Amino acid sequence: MRLTDKSEFYRLSQQLLLGNRLRHWTYEEFLAEHPEDLPPLIGIRYKDGTRRSGTGLHTYGDALRLASQTLDKSILQFDEGAPHQRLTLQGELTTDTRGLYLRYSRHQLHQRELWKLDDQLYEIGTTCVSHARGLLATSLLQVYLDPISRETINEILAAYDDCVVEFSTFSRPVGVLGWNTLIWEVRTGW
Repeated sequence: MRLTDKSEFYRLSQQLLLGNRLRHWTYEEFLAEHPEDLPPLIGIRYKDGTRRSGTGLHTYGDALRLASQTLDKSILQFDEGAPHQRLTLQGELTTDTRGLYLRYSRHQLHQRELWKLDDQLYEIGTTCVSHARGLLATSLLQVYLDPISRETINEILAAYDDCVVEFSTFSRPVGVLGWNTLIWEVRTGW
């Protein structure tokens, strides 16, 4: 099985078919919420898969301002901010011809920025990202992910051909399901 694009991932994630996610709102739902009932930091994502400035965490007012600059409000997704100060591990997990492969870090930095920084550091002979395969990758997942999160990620890896699961783990339960792991994205080659 394959995911056709990021919008399909968001549709399945909304239904909680791809693991734990943050509580989130469409543009209309966000406007209907009372600001005092929302978390202090709001994340903004674009469900069409485009990379734009403005993604990340914002105050309520800044989130509204950025949303007003987007013509197609249907592609906006607002979410509660993840507790980055409680991050224990973040990474991407996949399987290839050599088995389980994990690219990971414990740094508290947005993953896209982390991978970019690692590429720059690699040029000067250092790194901020680690790599694990096979039993070492499995052991790291056992240490950091709660059992239901591990089981769910294994099911995703088994269900989708050549997929990459992007995730973060925290030192406390998070998200809609109250697990210690959030699934940020499942990609199958788009």
